Amino acid sequence: MESLSIKLNHFIVSSMSPVLSALINNTDENNFEKIFSLGAKFAKDSKEDLLKLARLAHDRDPMLSGWIRALRGLNKTAREKLVKNLIFNHLIYGENIRGIKGKEFATHIPFLVLISPTYACNLRCKGCYSALYGDRYHFEEDEMMNILQQFYDLGVRFFTFTGGEPFVYPAIMRIFEKFSDCYFMVYTNGTLLTESRVKRLAKLGNVAITISIEGWEDMTDWRRGEGVFQKIVTAYHRLREAGILCGASMMATRKNHDQLMNDDYWQFIQDLGVEYIWVFQYMPIGRDATFDLVPTPEQRYARFHKIEQLRLSGRFAFIADFWNHGFLVNGCMSGGANYLHINAKGGVEPCVFQQYAVDNIRDKSVIEVLKSPFFEGFKQQIPFNKNLMQPCPIIDNPAKFREHILKYKATPQHEGSDSYFKFSHELDNLAEEWKKYAIKIWDDEGYGDHYKAEMDLYQQPAVKES
Repeated sequence: MESLSIKLNHFIVSSMSPVLSALINNTDENNFEKIFSLGAKFAKDSKEDLLKLARLAHDRDPMLSGWIRALRGLNKTAREKLVKNLIFNHLIYGENIRGIKGKEFATHIPFLVLISPTYACNLRCKGCYSALYGDRYHFEEDEMMNILQQFYDLGVRFFTFTGGEPFVYPAIMRIFEKFSDCYFMVYTNGTLLTESRVKRLAKLGNVAITISIEGWEDMTDWRRGEGVFQKIVTAYHRLREAGILCGASMMATRKNHDQLMNDDYWQFIQDLGVEYIWVFQYMPIGRDATFDLVPTPEQRYARFHKIEQLRLSGRFAFIADFWNHGFLVNGCMSGGANYLHINAKGGVEPCVFQQYAVDNIRDKSVIEVLKSPFFEGFKQQIPFNKNLMQPCPIIDNPAKFREHILKYKATPQHEGSDSYFKFSHELDNLAEEWKKYAIKIWDDEGYGDHYKAEMDLYQQPAVKES
């Protein structure tokens, strides 16, 4: 019966996606509400997801309006792939499979997977979090295909790649082609997005490009190398002309804080054609790890309000700050709750910034890793704090992070992985100082009235009887 349910659900949501794609250039929120409401009448397992989307359209949610604008700027193939692969294949149909497989294997299947296929890179950025792994590590093509297929069979249709530089990896385009019904997001430095490669990506349509940019030219080139900023600008123009969905990844540091607070900078980013943005706070790990670049609690607080203002404005389809928007995802996303990271050495890490592992994907199956005490124990602690403005185990609840690593005897993945222990005193002080601002946002500014921490979401269920 479950197999029949999956097939029926897939047929319903798949039949809707061409209609949605065809209407996207001539529609508005009213039509979106009708389309999603209609789909909910026929769907079963994805019914609530469709109703949520219908409510967002009804309420004129700025982010949904931003996505409508972003979709209209894509080429036909990219538009249809985004709608069909990400929304229907992954979010709706894939969620059904993930739920069934989770019950079958008595574990939680993550929403997405982050993979570093290689640590080779053509740049040497200051403070690179992955530089100390060693650039000789990579997956063979058949290994990478096998990993992706395992997650695919569990219902995951959304994959993200980082590195290293993903476009150094020879098999990257073949991966996009083979898994043509999936959606990919690539974190890249943008310097290898040649005209020919952009044309291939435009033809495939199932890849969103996220380019790392640190601020204005002086700040970006200071961190990434002279001339990189102009190469990034060129890459954005190529992507926009090709109708490819493009975003930005920004590392917030103590040094570039003022630029990230500048309205002219955000207007510049918008004019480049950037539709979505991920903001990451600098973590003291990797090459030349230093606490001098970690934003102060005051800067983090100011950045929260700036990014929150942008998020609610609809200027971008999507913008989020990983450390300041924990209330949107019930705290920390990592540890297999919403995602995990597989490094190019094969180590499976809770997070790209938590560079410890117990298991190697070359030695165990994906399910064995997900069900491991290391990952199950991590998920069961989420959220790490009832105040969702303190979501991160590393910088907001550092004692819990150190306890977990020591309890399961996790192996550092490179010689600099121990920097969180090296900086334990500084991290404890940082967490204590940030707590004052977190309480101010949560209690005094009312975020705790609108968002509630959901405890015990990831307690291990009983294995389903055959």
